[in-house]
Amino acid sequence: MNQGLHDGRMNQGLHDGRMNQGLQDGRKIRQIREEHDLSIGELATRLGIKPQSLSNIEWNNKPAGAALAIEIARELGVTLGDIAPGLVTKLAADLQLPAEVIALTPHGGSEPKTNGTEAA
Repeated sequence: MNQGLHDGRMNQGLHDGRMNQGLQDGRKIRQIREEHDLSIGELATRLGIKPQSLSNIEWNNKPAGAALAIEIARELGVTLGDIAPGLVTKLAADLQLPAEVIALTPHGGSEPKTNGTEAA
């Protein structure tokens, strides 16, 4: 068993952003959010964070932790690999798993979540 997973150090890194330093593409997060016609405030509310925090992530001023990056991908209906390919590579190496396993769509579907204004 990976010692980092066993003693909680890996888990801590998943939440505080240390593992994700420079491994996400904030511009891609912003682009996908805008393609879904979501305001920064709407997405931040869905994520349970402040809009300024999301803005900092989108402008690459502050990294999202792995757990938040996964939630962002879920809310945008994309894979983690779409918004944080470097994080996928890092997690795969740390967990000794194939990157394809980590890069799967977290919510198990392929349909993006919407803001509810699209016509049926």
